[in-house]
Amino acid sequence: MGNADDAQLVLIRMMSIRGGDRFQVITYSRDDGGADEKLDYASVTEAARAARNYVQGKDGPAYDGALVYDKKKRSIVRLFGSFPECARPVCAQAGQGEQGARDI
Repeated sequence: MGNADDAQLVLIRMMSIRGGDRFQVITYSRDDGGADEKLDYASVTEAARAARNYVQGKDGPAYDGALVYDKKKRSIVRLFGSFPECARPVCAQAGQGEQGARDI
């Protein structure tokens, strides 16, 4: 039964990447060790709202920056505050850029 459980976990993860939880929020803090992956969201609107709240400190400490990363397209779609290039996801550093990203 262990193999069936493993296969189910892999399937759930694949569905998450391809479907519902496509947009990931990543925060950045100079004082707290750099970038940190947060929750995944089904829509870019939900993810952008959460990222903005992290930067504004609405539900806890304020972060220097936050971004919304599209796991399907492997690109940054929104950028809030200060988020150094060296701390961003690798694919953005490799020249794919930030298509449609806005700095707020």
